[in-house]
Amino acid sequence: MRKIIMYGLLVLLPCISQAQKQGNYWKLGRNAGITFNNGNGQVAVGDTCSQGLSYSSSTVCDNRGNLLFYSEGKKVYNRLDRIMPNGNNFNTGTAGNLYSYLPIHNGLTFVPFVNDTNKYYLFYENLEFFETNGPDYLPNRLQYLVIDKTLNVGLGDVVYKDSCIVCGADSLAKGNIFSIRHGNGKDWWLLARKYHSNLFYKILIDSSGVHKVDTQSIGKPHLGIGYFSGIYSVSYQGNKLAYLFAPLDTMLKDGRLDVFDFDRCTGKLSNPIHEHMVLDGDSFDLASLCFSPNGRYLYATEGYIIYQMDMQAPNILASAIKIARSDNSLSPSPSVFYQMKRGPDGKIYVSFYGGNYYMSVINNPDNAGAACNFVYKQIYFGGMVGSKIYVADGALPNNPNYALGKIDCGVGMGEQLAVGSGQLAVYPNPCGEKLTVSGYQLLVNTIEVTDVLGRVLLRDEASNQQINNSSTQQIQLDVSSLPQGIYFIKATDSNGNLMNGKFVKE
Repeated sequence: MRKIIMYGLLVLLPCISQAQKQGNYWKLGRNAGITFNNGNGQVAVGDTCSQGLSYSSSTVCDNRGNLLFYSEGKKVYNRLDRIMPNGNNFNTGTAGNLYSYLPIHNGLTFVPFVNDTNKYYLFYENLEFFETNGPDYLPNRLQYLVIDKTLNVGLGDVVYKDSCIVCGADSLAKGNIFSIRHGNGKDWWLLARKYHSNLFYKILIDSSGVHKVDTQSIGKPHLGIGYFSGIYSVSYQGNKLAYLFAPLDTMLKDGRLDVFDFDRCTGKLSNPIHEHMVLDGDSFDLASLCFSPNGRYLYATEGYIIYQMDMQAPNILASAIKIARSDNSLSPSPSVFYQMKRGPDGKIYVSFYGGNYYMSVINNPDNAGAACNFVYKQIYFGGMVGSKIYVADGALPNNPNYALGKIDCGVGMGEQLAVGSGQLAVYPNPCGEKLTVSGYQLLVNTIEVTDVLGRVLLRDEASNQQINNSSTQQIQLDVSSLPQGIYFIKATDSNGNLMNGKFVKE
């Protein structure tokens, strides 16, 4: 006979997370930078970086938003704009050696260590060979180095470099590597895409290091010769990925959009959307893509034009409207819109290709059409300051969203968790008054429900009741007395085997 025992309930304390400021300083090159430490993006006065940042870059700040170091894919610089020890020309390759920088979009990114606040990884692609029968140079290695910020009198030192994750067997899409915080709020996912393929490499960074977890083939491959693969965006919530492609062999008139759902808990991509478009024709390049903070709108730069697309439209590309056009009046370079990046203040910042004295801003990107409040040349980098000129070369840092926190990675409807030699599932999840426990040929002895502090609130003495997925061999728990919150469920079979799961009470 089953016996359910009720224990005293305790109030579940909410978890409060604070957004970090590791992404609050953007190095732009040529003595230009933006800081967000006072709220909205402002020109960083006194920046002394003379290095041009034209394609790829990534920066790291401390928790107070002070710059620590940055890289353009070939060298690592400390906060004094000096090359770190062992940080010079670390990224070599047959094609890459032709350049003093890494000439691919978003080909590198910093990721912090999970268990050591003093160390960071820098992940990067190389440039090894030129595409067969095509104009493009391609990477065939995804590598990383390690920086210890405490060394060199606190200015940092590269302590380990050129460790390989994807090692020469495949050509990779040029650039577009990115990191997303794991749903557990601690670890990180890193994704890279194979060239001319629908295959993704997925890397997990956890407390024990860097692991190539698996690959996943999803969606449609892009097979045009010379496919420009430099346009991607991750939603602020980390649950959506978007790519825009344009093949060089069709005069950039053929655009293709891929959108995927991303599960931060499992690293799985799902629900692919694939759409086709013919581009405007008075522009010459697709260069950047960016989600609005709430994920409703997707923005794209195409030469002299910025588009806004509605992610809730039946056809996303067909919903595209022009929200800005460059007047091509700036100097020293043509006023072509280039990269976009969502700032910590929720605004979207737009650089110009080749460098000039300005940056444009989408001030209210969650609003439709003109209400998004695009301001042309909103930020001015100061012109002459002594003998130095504040000029932005166009690259915006490829940094992760440090503000993402922990989410519920519990068991969903019908999902299964291992218990001994059997399987257990709990549903619905989230649940209301009743929680159903089922499995596959499992003898359950006891089931306990605990709060986040490990205190037992409910215990079901199932007396070795056999359960499986049939409707007649399941256990139902009455959880109506539990307040709203996250709970853990622990099941023990007759042999003492243990399973730990999780559910949400609505």
